[in-house]
Amino acid sequence: MLDTRRRLVSERVKLENKTAIVTGAGRGIGRAIAVTPAKEGANIVAVDVERLQSASSQYQDSLLKGYQAALKVVDEIQSMGHRPIAVNTDVTKSAEVRYMVEEALKKFGRILFLRQ
Repeated sequence: MLDTRRRLVSERVKLENKTAIVTGAGRGIGRAIAVTPAKEGANIVAVDVERLQSASSQYQDSLLKGYQAALKVVDEIQSMGHRPIAVNTDVTKSAEVRYMVEEALKKFGRILFLRQ
């Protein structure tokens, strides 16, 4: 039990004030990948794109679009006392990826990891 507690404290210290960029952060696995390190103290850049082409038109109204969903994840992480940001980025476009990285660096100073 004590070893487990030490390991958990150690993991929290490792992520405290480190910055993670998480693409696809608006829902599903991406959301979980964004929220989990935030619980451990990491700064999160929640990235998704404002596009919903895969769902049929009858379902579009009931689904949050990617970036809007990422904003909800940011709200959730802020409620934990952290300071995440959301960036609307299409990762297939290099100019948008550069902007995403610039925003992360402007807000947090450095980036520890990127999760897709």
